[in-house]
Amino acid sequence: MKRTSPKTIGILGGTGMLGSDLVTILKKYFKVVPITKLNYSKCVGKSFDILINANGNSRRYWANQNPVEDFSA
Repeated sequence: MKRTSPKTIGILGGTGMLGSDLVTILKKYFKVVPITKLNYSKCVGKSFDILINANGNSRRYWANQNPVEDFSA
């Protein structure tokens, strides 16, 4: 049986610390679309073979100070 690899990978948070590393590594082997605040609206409705959520919490300090509220949010 022939193995096929994914054609397109979308990475939410593709310019963040983790996301940018994933983009750099994976783009060597796959078509990668980094999804950011700037291009999010253009990516809505598009189809990806794999979608990786590398989006971090931009309110990390607040979340550390308010863990219950952060969990609820």
